[in-house]
Amino acid sequence: MAGIFVIGILLFLIVVFFTNKKVTITYAAWNLGPVDQPSLERRMIEQYQSEHPEVEIVILEEFTKDYNKAMEEAVLKDQLPDVFMYSGNPLAEEKGWCYDLTKLCEDDKEWKLIPSVLQEAAVVKGKIVCIPSAIHFLGYYGNVNLLEGNTAFQEAFTYEFFDKAVKSMTDLKAGRIGLADASSFIDWYPAYQNISYGWYSWDGGKLNLTSYEFQEAIQKQKELNQGGYTFAGLSEEERSYLQVENDWEAWIQGKIGFKFDGTWVSDYYNGLEDEYAFFGIPGGRTCIVPDFLFLSSQTTVPKEAYEFAKYMSAFSEKGYMQRLTFAEQEELLMNSMPMISFEGMKEKFQSLESMKGLWEAYENYVKYPEQAYVELVKILPGYNEARWNYQTTLTVGDVKQATIAQVLDACGFGRMEFSSLAKELNYLANTSVKIYPQQLQH
Repeated sequence: MAGIFVIGILLFLIVVFFTNKKVTITYAAWNLGPVDQPSLERRMIEQYQSEHPEVEIVILEEFTKDYNKAMEEAVLKDQLPDVFMYSGNPLAEEKGWCYDLTKLCEDDKEWKLIPSVLQEAAVVKGKIVCIPSAIHFLGYYGNVNLLEGNTAFQEAFTYEFFDKAVKSMTDLKAGRIGLADASSFIDWYPAYQNISYGWYSWDGGKLNLTSYEFQEAIQKQKELNQGGYTFAGLSEEERSYLQVENDWEAWIQGKIGFKFDGTWVSDYYNGLEDEYAFFGIPGGRTCIVPDFLFLSSQTTVPKEAYEFAKYMSAFSEKGYMQRLTFAEQEELLMNSMPMISFEGMKEKFQSLESMKGLWEAYENYVKYPEQAYVELVKILPGYNEARWNYQTTLTVGDVKQATIAQVLDACGFGRMEFSSLAKELNYLANTSVKIYPQQLQH
């Protein structure tokens, strides 16, 4: 009888042990900041754990010091974090690092609210390999003080308006220049002219550097550079009028009309002396720069890991509203635009974000999601080579075997003739990218 009692006690203790055992989720991200400095991300993790006592989130602090090195070591040890950030979706899938999230996402009602352009960016070879955790927009910031009467907010932000504003604001003797540089034209201008193109003339299956739209982008870039309307195109003597060392100094001193940047800088620009506004990309199409969270293919707690990852992402109503609350109460910087719309979000977001034009850009994105496209760094394998790093056989100035970026840059300043190089550069760029079946569907 005593033996049966002892066995009963043991069984009870085993049940209690396993019932109360915490689920441990290891987490790696590059946006956490130092342990001793408060950040929105760390507050979100603390909040999640307080609401889920059955879960323990273990932050892998080595990733906050040197993310790439820590990732390499984790791969070598076969110890990937349960949830982690990475900058190449297809590459992570190819290496077998990703848990297949397709079923979890398809069963999630909030996932279905995400615009399709973001859902598709998370798909590789027909399966969902990650979730978009944050989104930023790319586009032009403008110095409102240099735009007389703020007419830009009464007129459509077309290329014609943009071009006219850049030229009319330029007056070196008065110490101002219309545009910081025009190097981004080849990224957004083809898509401005052709709805079938996305970033850097990508059409879902190939790059189109030989297209009329891409060649026109080079021509527009050259026109502004050679016309003296960009800081990048000025001679040393011309720059002396502005009394600055570089375009960044000129920008923060209110001497440049427009500068291309991401919405992650809005809070910093709000702190400058002049008034700035976010105008986006001429024509109104939205270019999105997302961050993504992955679940490791090795995770033993996929459901719990997904719920945590979602809470940390901007498509979770509960998670995003908590972010807004922390940002308001503890004066922490917001680090993502909202990903879906829900009640109460607009008012709270607007009360925290004073950058003129930013909410209008978000509303435009929500109104015309089919016109939005994603910047290619994280979603197109080989893009970095196709856009910047491919080493050609061409000579640019004193540089032999110049990179594709150096050649394109030289063309944009009129130092090389693009039309004679277009076919070669187009071939090299497309040779660099690796195309998956999923990409060919768009």
